[in-house]
Amino acid sequence: SLGHYAQARNMLDRALVIREKSLGRSNAETVATTLELARLLISQGELAQAKSLVSTLENNGFGSDPQSSAQISLESEILRASGDFRGAARAAERDLAEATRDVRAGSFRRTAEAHLNAGLALTRLANHSDARRHLLEARRLFGMNSGKFNPQVANADDALGHLERASRRASEAVQYFAEALEIRKQLPLAAPVALAESFLQAGRSQLENLHPLDAIDLLAQAEEGFETLGLKRKLAQTQVLRGQALWLA
Repeated sequence: SLGHYAQARNMLDRALVIREKSLGRSNAETVATTLELARLLISQGELAQAKSLVSTLENNGFGSDPQSSAQISLESEILRASGDFRGAARAAERDLAEATRDVRAGSFRRTAEAHLNAGLALTRLANHSDARRHLLEARRLFGMNSGKFNPQVANADDALGHLERASRRASEAVQYFAEALEIRKQLPLAAPVALAESFLQAGRSQLENLHPLDAIDLLAQAEEGFETLGLKRKLAQTQVLRGQALWLA
């Protein structure tokens, strides 16, 4: 919700000011806070501010440090959110090339994130074969690094679900969205918005696969989540889909 966003933004803004003054802009903790704030801005569509933050990292001299070099991953996310899918794919491929050469601790996650970003951009370019290859590898690496039940695997499952929907492979989309939902239901601190979105996508995929009865309950739970969060546009979208499912049932 906007209230939660404003609270998170305020906390990160204050933390960044404190760390810049006490530790300096090149300190690893300052860089980590900068990246976290940039991701929050991207999630809210504030791309110009996110891009400005990422640009401040360009001359910090971190080399191949996985934490600081995550700026390339953020550049890909910004380009994708801006609609420049070719630029996003190029940035992700550049990040992947550098991550593959990095043998330090944490490089598995960075490589997985690069595969995920490449797959997301290529999906929007309708390059489904290459997108599927990247997304499956992202899912494998996230699972190998942190186990199956973690948010990163759920994110990869979501991406694969959207890819299969775009490829008009409805039954495969159902499988991936269901897996993402199952993971988020078992996470003790699952983000409420992500969980509600998982219910929505799982329900929508069941409806698209002509299983309206399975869709109804999933969409009802998505509806409850969005209503609690005050996300009116998502709530309206869910209500339309649930109405279609009830009619088909």
